[in-house]
Amino acid sequence: MKLTTRHIILLSLTILLACKSTETRENLDGKKTILHASREAPLGWLYFELYSDSTFRATSAGLRDGDNYYGTFQLHFDTLFLTYKDSIPKTFGREILIEKHNLRFLDIPGGLPINKTTIDYQKLIDNKPIDSLKVSELQLMQGVWEHSKDSNAIVSIRQNFWTDYYANQPIDERDEYRITWTRKLPEYVDTTVNSSFLVLTNKTDTLNFEILGVTDSTLSLMHFPTGRIHLYKKKK
Repeated sequence: MKLTTRHIILLSLTILLACKSTETRENLDGKKTILHASREAPLGWLYFELYSDSTFRATSAGLRDGDNYYGTFQLHFDTLFLTYKDSIPKTFGREILIEKHNLRFLDIPGGLPINKTTIDYQKLIDNKPIDSLKVSELQLMQGVWEHSKDSNAIVSIRQNFWTDYYANQPIDERDEYRITWTRKLPEYVDTTVNSSFLVLTNKTDTLNFEILGVTDSTLSLMHFPTGRIHLYKKKK
């Protein structure tokens, strides 16, 4: 097989990081690793490890050296909440969802494949309480929706992700949001109000809506703080 310059660089990087990883593990006072995740990044590699004493290490490694970030974590059902000791890296999130084979960052785009873990994923999701209203509303919202006042304004909802696009214009990261469903929106609505809300977040923006109604054909939302009502019809 012919080795290209890229192959040689990646091979050298793999050997270097393997050596650094061994040295780092030896310097962690024999901590037991309960989860390891990693993936290739532009000009480097990303590593993430959880330890049995509720600490973690996140590493962003380049061709010559790497930056390590340490802290503690709390595991709430299938969601990790990270507290960093010093600076917060741009390449790792502070809130991470544990999926069966991946870590998904909740506060920034991206994630990591899980290489090895002793965490029982099935127990995490078995113990997680289920809100039947949340399940039914999110299921009904899946699909492509057309704004009632502008047929070129389209919303695509896939699992927990919301994408805005207009006609055939290209989509960039500002048009994509992660969906958080909640029963309370205390910033704008009295906590005694019995309703459900969507909080949409991406790197630069947060949008808040009350779900006024959702069926298999219509979706009605009220935006906060403007109070503007948006009605969508599901596209066939």
